Amino acid sequence: MNYLKRIGLILVLTLSLGGIVFSADDAAILLEEAIYAEETLGDSDQAARIYQQIADNAESGRASAAQALYRLGKYYEGRGRAQEAKAAFTRLAKQYPEQKGLISRIPDLATSAQQNLPQLLPAPWDDGEMLKYSTITNGTAAIAKTSDITGTPGNVLFTNAVTMNVRNFSERLLVVKSESKNGKKAWRFRSIAPSGNLVYSTNVLAMDGTLAPVEASYNSWDAGDNLTKYFSDSVVVGTTSTRTIASQAEYGEEFLIPLPGRTVEEFRLTDAAYDDEQIIYILRCLPLQMGFETTIPIFKNGIIMGRKISVESHERVVTPAGTFDAWKVAYGNKGSETFYWISDDSHRYPVKFSTGTSVHELASISRTGKNEPVAYSDKEISFSLPPGWFLVGENQSAGDENISNQHLNSRNFIDPEYKTSCDFKLTEYISGDVPWDVSKNADENIAMNKIIFGDYRERPGSRQNITISGISGIRNIIDRKSSKEDRDLIVYTFRVAYGNKTFTAYLRTAKEDFDRFRPVFDSIIGSIQLK
Repeated sequence: MNYLKRIGLILVLTLSLGGIVFSADDAAILLEEAIYAEETLGDSDQAARIYQQIADNAESGRASAAQALYRLGKYYEGRGRAQEAKAAFTRLAKQYPEQKGLISRIPDLATSAQQNLPQLLPAPWDDGEMLKYSTITNGTAAIAKTSDITGTPGNVLFTNAVTMNVRNFSERLLVVKSESKNGKKAWRFRSIAPSGNLVYSTNVLAMDGTLAPVEASYNSWDAGDNLTKYFSDSVVVGTTSTRTIASQAEYGEEFLIPLPGRTVEEFRLTDAAYDDEQIIYILRCLPLQMGFETTIPIFKNGIIMGRKISVESHERVVTPAGTFDAWKVAYGNKGSETFYWISDDSHRYPVKFSTGTSVHELASISRTGKNEPVAYSDKEISFSLPPGWFLVGENQSAGDENISNQHLNSRNFIDPEYKTSCDFKLTEYISGDVPWDVSKNADENIAMNKIIFGDYRERPGSRQNITISGISGIRNIIDRKSSKEDRDLIVYTFRVAYGNKTFTAYLRTAKEDFDRFRPVFDSIIGSIQLK
């Protein structure tokens, strides 16, 4: 008789309580009956429906609701419904942190989240691998003299400017180094490239084996580091100027604290995902062959997006670094793919990739870590950088040489901490125009940048006469504000003119780092030989 009464009570409760708020005492009774249905009657499906009702009821006691979520998660786990199980366990951990006994029995959320990531081959790269790429980008640019620029900060006007097709030749570095994260091996993936007059870098820290991301950042000398922190069930995005990272001893992981007046964004994850900046390394760890196809989850702009990967062909690719047999791989949605050529050998090098208007070809393969100065020399200039610094070049040529009489040739470099952005410019006047008066040019440059940035000031008393490679010129220090964050910045500039050429050096860093980097900058300038 008691058995029949229990069945009747379960049926009455589950049929009548849909959408009705019931008390904590009712929830406790209902939980007891659901457990009886699951463990004694063997009716797990009916029990799961009751667990869900208890978890969703606003008046359920915390202990009952937590127990219901735990049992609901175990129900889904037993049926191979990993994402629903993860959602129930995550909700339990977040909403009921005091239920430590139950939480300690939850399966590893990070491990369960990574179940949706593809199986990867062992990493083919060596620790310290550095790949250099030659890049060609086609686009347009507005050519104007300094006197043709007017307007107000944020609303710059170019009068008498000519827009023309340009082809930009630059270099990109991809660098891999190993690190330890929580006692386990991880990889730091860095990409370093010039953009305009500046050098930017991205980096991703990912665990060895799964390549599950731990953190990612976009490094900019003027705006700080845009950082992304990956947790088991969320992604937190902020900047170094808006938050700090501290240690949370109780849970043994890092968390983010916004500084006063600042905020960080947190995005909830229902699945594990890769960071968009690590795609090249994921491709190098996939078992590529004809017919291979998969979709991987990518976190970007606050959401997880499925990105298709498919092998299109097997081709022979000629690059400055040599000739390679390679798999041509399409990445992305139809019509907006990026194409990668991954070498068909044990190294699985990305020997070429094409992104819209840019084509990148492998130019050299080397390793970092040598404690030796970085020497550079070409037909126009030679100089030396400290050990560990990275050098990339950029040239821009106009599509119509009758319009432009200048050829811009930049040598860009950045320090190992990514706290600086430096470039050397050599400008040649092909038409035989008189070279710049360096002092007048400094004044015009300040006037132009005041229009562009607003707060752009020459430090009083900083303009000094100097010589570079035996050629007289000037040096000055510019104080300015960041265009994106309220940060104090320094531009340390040098100018000389010789023959039909001018040489200009821009050495940039944050104000708080300038005194530390200034002796290094002076040493670099002292090593220059102009030819």
